[in-house]
Amino acid sequence: MLLKLKEKALGEIRLAAESGNSQRIRAETARLTEIETLIDRQETLNRQVEVFSNTDARTSSSHPVAEKERTVSLLPTTSSRQTAKVRRSEFIKDCARKGIRLVPKKGTLYENSRQEVVGIAFATERKENAWFLGLPIRGLEHAVLICKPEEGPTFCVCLPSRFVQKYRSSLSKSKGQVVFNVRREDGRHSLLIPSAGRVPIDEYIDRPEHINSPPN
Repeated sequence: MLLKLKEKALGEIRLAAESGNSQRIRAETARLTEIETLIDRQETLNRQVEVFSNTDARTSSSHPVAEKERTVSLLPTTSSRQTAKVRRSEFIKDCARKGIRLVPKKGTLYENSRQEVVGIAFATERKENAWFLGLPIRGLEHAVLICKPEEGPTFCVCLPSRFVQKYRSSLSKSKGQVVFNVRREDGRHSLLIPSAGRVPIDEYIDRPEHINSPPN
């Protein structure tokens, strides 16, 4: 049922985009985010049920407290996937307020008003002043890298098509994805590219207009 609702929401977004109804796009995008949240919760509950089903009854009765603690630990309060979806939704809404339309295409891929593919990735600061983000290689034209620091505001690196095309072949690849290695040093941001070193990207920070402009 949830998957059907998701497909219906995607269809409504596409229809709204074709008619240029930005208000309807925002409403349906918010609805899609809620549906995806429910899907995540359902998947988590299914995994928990599987854990209970596979637990030996005698072990459960002899160590009830330990088993309960282990099971609860499998159910995080906020999953990284859900956090990523929320951040992407916030970015899309911010773009809509600025007149930049992004329509869901598949997974982390969206389409701008020029029908160009925009990938939106999210990562937290796993290593100090470093963020590692991945996006599907196929069809990717523009890239948005949402980076959440341990402290301070989240920032978005909005890489236009010309930048992605220039460095696409030089970026690392893993399991069908292109990997972006964002670094920050002394308040300056760069993309660490194997064959090019540190490429400055400050001009693309929090500048969503770059992902909706014609290529030069």
